[in-house]
Formats: sequence, structure tokens, C-alpha cells
Amino acid sequence: MIKKKIFVNNSSTCLTVFFVLVIGLHLPAFSQNFDYRNEESAAISWNGVVLHDARMMSTGGISLLAAGPFSAIANPALLARHDHFTLGGSLEFMYFQAFQYWGVNQGVLNASNGLDDKNVRISGFSIIIPLKSFHLSIGWYLSDILEFPDFDQDDQAWGYSGAFEGKEDRFFLGAAAQLATGFQLGARLEFGSGQRSVDMIEHFYFEGGYYSIIERQESHRSRSRSLSVGLTVSISRKWELGAVFDYAFYGKVDRSVDRIFESNFPSPSIYDHQSSQDNHHIPTKIKLATSYLIWQKKTMKTDKKIILATEAMMVFWSAYEYEFFQEKLDRDMRDTLVVALGIEYGCQEERFDYFLRAGYRLDPQPLLEPATTIHAFCGGVGVRWKRFSGDLGMAFFTGSIGNYSQSHFVLCTTLGYDLKGKI
Repeated sequence: MIKKKIFVNNSSTCLTVFFVLVIGLHLPAFSQNFDYRNEESAAISWNGVVLHDARMMSTGGISLLAAGPFSAIANPALLARHDHFTLGGSLEFMYFQAFQYWGVNQGVLNASNGLDDKNVRISGFSIIIPLKSFHLSIGWYLSDILEFPDFDQDDQAWGYSGAFEGKEDRFFLGAAAQLATGFQLGARLEFGSGQRSVDMIEHFYFEGGYYSIIERQESHRSRSRSLSVGLTVSISRKWELGAVFDYAFYGKVDRSVDRIFESNFPSPSIYDHQSSQDNHHIPTKIKLATSYLIWQKKTMKTDKKIILATEAMMVFWSAYEYEFFQEKLDRDMRDTLVVALGIEYGCQEERFDYFLRAGYRLDPQPLLEPATTIHAFCGGVGVRWKRFSGDLGMAFFTGSIGNYSQSHFVLCTTLGYDLKGKI
């Protein structure tokens, strides 16, 4: 149900009635022409970007190559392989080009105006708890973060200024067990909590020196619940398969918009408040991954190996619906097939191990018009020393639509501590 309140500071006039009609029609029109996609996707890709796992990021986002502490997020079945109580944490740095014609600001500004931005913050924390018959993992990670700079644009008839920001936190509980030799099964329950906020002032200029101002504040708070089921199968000592099914079974978003209409016309100021609760739809995902040990050389002191891995992720966007104040807005979407290829070289010694990694990710976006594909070029390193592990991953994203192009850079570091690791 939409709740709406309108307050006028003096007696009604014909112009007041006009503005009231504008209020009633303005919201759905604004949402389509200047679509902030308030709770929908991340700043870089509709299909998401890994911000919490440096190893996974550096190999193109392949779930079978997830870092141990965050394995339950990538594929919950991987939990069954970790027999020690383990703590993990991660930090992300993101630099991205804001307000171009794809990403979270789809359609806000169809131009490149230099509104680049960056952010640094903790992006995840997890605990692995091995029990007798199964293993548990509990934690939190940041799946989405937006900190756009203030924007300001003005022309002869219309201008605007303001700020846009938001993030999405996800809390998870995972469990996994080894059902047979080389076969693991796991499940993960996630609780999502997201927020988007918009503060904006629009200026309209008319002949004769008249103007009107609309001050606008939006808040969109989403909550969701999803279930993931994963399995891993070791075909041989060298070859491994993994599969994950992600399904969101609950999603809601609470919206509120407050606006003040002011002008130098002989008319009153108007305050408008609207609120609503809408359904929050999240597409289903299916991931299939495989890894293969293509080279290995063992000596008395070292064990060197190269692992090649690939993954395909199907995201079912074609059934996606977007509700804005109980109005279903058209989204001309297609299902997308995201493909990743990664490689890892590892040298394991008695007390010190190091790793070199590289990857590529082909990430087609679901919008049919304008259509675009994001390319991610990834790399990173990792070390293990005694009970400590550390990974550094980076990814460079690029894509274009017509004459407009974007590039983004994401850096992530993951730290782990194994309470029973080798000394």
C-alpha cells in the first residue's frame, strides 16, 4: 500500500492544484527517466563483483578457487574440506567511473562527466567451525557498495545537484559434510540488508525570471533471504567438478520519498511524503565449475603445481520484475551466461608457500538495449606462512556502449588464521 501525505503552507490556489497533480504524476515518471535502480545491482555489473575474496577475484571469480575462510560463500560444499577452526577477514578498494550509461546508475546521465570515485572498507569476516560429522561457517560480507561523489549540472532550463550512496550487507550461515570419498554437499542460508539513499535538488527556470525548486530525499531499504546448495565431486586426483544453485525465496524493500516544492511564483510551498513496501526480486543463479591439475613437480622440499579452472554462471534475468511504489516497471532483460577462466601456480614448501594467479571474466549484461559486455582482467598473489594465509587480488573491468566507455579497478586483500595450521 502506498502512503501519501501533502501539506500546503497557505490556502489553495489554482497553481497549488497544478503542483499537486505534478506530485501525483512525478514519481513514476521520474523513476523511468532517471532510474537510479535503487536496490538492484552493484556499481560495476548487474551480475555482481567479488569484493571479499582476493583469491577468487584474482582468478576471474571461479568458485572452486575460493579462499578457505570464504569458501562457504562461493560454494558451501567446499566447507567440508576445512578441518581446522579458521578465522578470515578481507578489505576492498574500489575505483570506478560513475554516472555513465550502465551500472547502478543506468540511465541517470547518458554522458561521461568525470564523476569518478573510490572507496576503501572492510568487506568480509568469517569463521569456520569443524564439528565431528559436518562443518559450519558463519560470517558477513559486503556484496555491494556505492559512494558516488556529489554531482552538479546546470543549463538554461534545468539543473540538478545532489548525492547518491548505498551498500548491501549479507550475513550467512553455511554447513557442509563429506557424504562419500570425493563427494561433498553443502548449503548456505543468507540474509541480505541493503540501503540506497538519494539527496537531490532540481532547479527549473522559466521566462520572466521565474523558477521552481524541488528538494528530494529518497530512502530504499531492502531485505532478502536466499538459499544456496552446492556440491563438489573429485573425478580423479587431478580433476574436480563443482556446482551451485542460488535461489532467493524472500525479498522486500521499504521506500520513502520526501519532496518540497518551492518557487518565486505567487504560490505556496508544498511538502509531499510517499512511502511504500514493494517486492524485491533477485534472479536465480546456477554455477558449474571445473578445475584440473595440468602440471606438478615434487621434490623432497617443494611441491610445485599449476591448476587451470573455468566456470560458467547462468543468471535468469528474463523473469526479473522491478517494483517501484507498487508499480511494475518494464525491464527488457535477457538471461546471461557469465564465463570465467583462471590459472594458479603454487609452490608449497615445508613452512612457506606462495602462489601466482591470473584470470579473465566475460560478463554480458542483461539489458537488451543498450547491450553491453564487461570484460574483467584479473591477477593476484598469495602466501601461506605457519598458521597465517594472505591473498591479494585485483581486477580491471572495461566495457563500452556506442561512444561511451567505462573502466573500473578493484583491489582486495584476504587474511586467514588457522588455529591448527602447520608450525
